[in-house]
Amino acid sequence: MLTAMDIVIITIATTTTQAFILAQQKFVATELTTTDCDGKTDNQDITTCPSIPYYCDNDGDQYFGSNVNGTCYGTGCAVLIGCQTNPGDDCNDSNYQVNPGATEEYYNGIDDDCNVSTRDCDQDADGFNATNTATNNVCNGNDCNDDNASINPNATDIPDNGIDEDCSGQDSKTITCYADADNDGYTNNTNTTTSSSDIGCPNGYKNTTTDEDCNDLNSSINPGATEICGNN
Repeated sequence: MLTAMDIVIITIATTTTQAFILAQQKFVATELTTTDCDGKTDNQDITTCPSIPYYCDNDGDQYFGSNVNGTCYGTGCAVLIGCQTNPGDDCNDSNYQVNPGATEEYYNGIDDDCNVSTRDCDQDADGFNATNTATNNVCNGNDCNDDNASINPNATDIPDNGIDEDCSGQDSKTITCYADADNDGYTNNTNTTTSSSDIGCPNGYKNTTTDEDCNDLNSSINPGATEICGNN
């Protein structure tokens, strides 16, 4: 048999429960029909409140990725643990060995340190990629020595030093050039200059000697001309 005290307790409990249910119903009604921007993903928050993207560290290397992993809504938005609301600088957030703190490993086809200035195929940073032969066909470049920035296809080769600075396939040699100022095919063998085999002789010079041109300023006078009697 219920006592008077039991009836009072049941009445209070029932009243409290009803009040809680009414409050919940009122809260749900408010959530569904108003914009409270409390961070909960109710209908009004999703459609009306500011969306806040977040970025995570998916590979656990302590660097956040640059791709959006999710979105929450409103000023009360709470991002997931291990995430932040600013984009990170991890260029591959699925590989913990690739991040801005890593050391670039050249010729592996991967931007290990997420830095475009440390190009995977250009270890000496001279602007030319290494050759396929030196990189196991990873880099299709024409830099014949990717350990030395002074050696590349745009460099000037120094003759006779045993180094192919311009990657032409061989070291250039010093050559002697003989003047042929009148361009008659005969050289003034006492008027010479030097050049390299890669560059060749400058205009007005040939890299072979001929019979001496006694007048290298007149193309009609040379060892191959026909002598005209009585003209001098």
